[in-house]
Amino acid sequence: MSNERISFKEKFSYGLGDFSCNMLFTLLGSYLMFFYTDVAGIGLASVGIIMLVARIVDAVTDPIMGGIIDKTNTRWGKARPYILFTAIPFGVISVLTFCSPDLSQNGKFIYALITYVLFCVMYTALNIPYTTMLCSITDNENDRLSFNMFKSVLSNVGAFIASGSTLALVAFFGKGNQETGFTYTVAFYAFIAIVLLLICFKNTKERVYPIEEK
Repeated sequence: MSNERISFKEKFSYGLGDFSCNMLFTLLGSYLMFFYTDVAGIGLASVGIIMLVARIVDAVTDPIMGGIIDKTNTRWGKARPYILFTAIPFGVISVLTFCSPDLSQNGKFIYALITYVLFCVMYTALNIPYTTMLCSITDNENDRLSFNMFKSVLSNVGAFIASGSTLALVAFFGKGNQETGFTYTVAFYAFIAIVLLLICFKNTKERVYPIEEK
């Protein structure tokens, strides 16, 4: 069992990871349907197909990502490097998901389908390693409870900000144009998320390495 003392800074930095993930995930869960139907002009039936395809992709990519983590061995650890490598792509695809290019109805549907599926894939590639990483940070039960407390509290803060501030930011950035407002608002959130995810990566450390059996 690891006896290394873990700082408040590391626990707080770990919690910032779920702040970032849940802020953008809550944003999509709360406003993406409205954006698709009322801003982008995509029909409800098409939106339903997009959501169905994304859930099927999730069911496939989740176990695949778990297998990838098991086979990963780097100087940064097994799970932690994925926070570094996915932070920027996760932010970028979040912004692209809330864009509505000037295309035909079929074009908008295909664009929305591709970007939302990519968002789900990037979220999986980021969030599963992030959650798994806790087992590698410490094997001390008290420390794990403390990490989980920071994770839970900051996750709820991220969700609260996304739920409570988005429409005000859309109005501020859009000045009457909801499409522009949503795009700039998500870009603002994404920038914050990228910075905080990089802080999470920088200030955490994997200490516990499983004993591999032949």
